[in-house]
Amino acid sequence: MDQLNDALLAKANEHKLVKLDKLRADTTVVEANVAYPNDSGLLAHAVTLLVTLVARVHTAGGATRTKVRDRRRAAAIAPGRSPRS
Repeated sequence: MDQLNDALLAKANEHKLVKLDKLRADTTVVEANVAYPNDSGLLAHAVTLLVTLVARVHTAGGATRTKVRDRRRAAAIAPGRSPRS
């Protein structure tokens, strides 16, 4: 494969189809605010997934005697904050 690429580049250079003496590179760096996952956010996401899955099971008629509380709001509250503030 490398030999084929080399031969193709040599042929293209012979016919002046490509310029092999220059290289242009774009190294632009842009500062951005990245939201990294934290423990409370991961917990809230997991609780949401579990509540949704349990709701689907109940809708399908399974686990009818199992009671599950929706704890999405409690999981979304930041640690150290009161739910009433």
